[in-house]
Amino acid sequence: MPPQEEENATEGVGSEAEEAEQQDTIESGFDSDESEENEEKPEEDDQEEEPPALSLVQLQEEKDKAEKKARTAIEQKKRWREKAKASEAMADANVVEFRFDHPELKTSHVKEVQEYARANKLSLEDAYNKPLVQQYFKSIQKSDEILNAIPNTQHTKSTKKQIDWASASLDDVRKHRQNILRQNRQ
Repeated sequence: MPPQEEENATEGVGSEAEEAEQQDTIESGFDSDESEENEEKPEEDDQEEEPPALSLVQLQEEKDKAEKKARTAIEQKKRWREKAKASEAMADANVVEFRFDHPELKTSHVKEVQEYARANKLSLEDAYNKPLVQQYFKSIQKSDEILNAIPNTQHTKSTKKQIDWASASLDDVRKHRQNILRQNRQ
C-alpha cells in the first residue's frame, strides 16, 4: 500500500474509534466535551518537544557566537575600567586644585564638599559656592569659636623664674617686692 493510503486508512480507523467513544459517553450521561478534554491532556503530556539535533557546523557556529560575546564583554569591561581610572585621576586632580585654592578648609570639609558635588553633579567650586554649603561652614566656624572660647581647665604648674637672691641686683629685688604687693592687693 502506498504511504498516502496508509495514512488515510489510519485516519479512518481513528475517527471511527472516537465516534464510538462519544456514543458510549453520551449513553453513560457525560458530556462529550468533558471527555474530550480529559483525553487531550494525557496526549499533550506524552508529546514532549525535544530540541532538534544540531549538526557539527551549527554547533561550531554557536560556539563561535558564544566566544565572540565573551570576548566583547571582556573588552567592554576593560574599556569601562580604563574610563573609571581616568575619571578618578581627573577627580583627584580637581580635589588637589580645589585644596590648593582653599587652604583654610580641613580635609574632612573638602570631602564633604566633594560628596555634595558628586550628589548634585556639580564641580567642586560650584558646590563650595552654594549657599547651603557656605551656611554649613559658617555654623562649623561658630561652633569652633565656641569651643575655643572655653578656657582650658587643665591647669599646669607655672614655672617661675628662680632668682638667686645672693647675686640679685637692687632693681630685681624692688620689682619682686612690687609684684608681691600687687598680688596681695588683689
